[in-house]
Amino acid sequence: MTVLHYRFFDSASDYGDFAGLSAGIKRDELSFDLSTREEEYSLQYYEAYGKIDFSVITITSGFAFNGQERHGDRFSTGLGDGFFFDIQCLYKF
Repeated sequence: MTVLHYRFFDSASDYGDFAGLSAGIKRDELSFDLSTREEEYSLQYYEAYGKIDFSVITITSGFAFNGQERHGDRFSTGLGDGFFFDIQCLYKF
């Protein structure tokens, strides 16, 4: 993962370390064992993304590409490319 990150305020500010921007690219993999097969099943993909972080809400958006579905040593490409959007909120109960 390679990320360029900028925080608007430092920890000495009256606002604290409150907000920031990030831009990056990463490779991710999700893998697990299937009970019906001996081989491990995994999904691998790359993504370029941008993130806005306001401590209580984080918004991430980007483009996922070069996805591969893997069954053991066999590869199947063509999972497709596409945009994604993610919102995470933090609330203290």
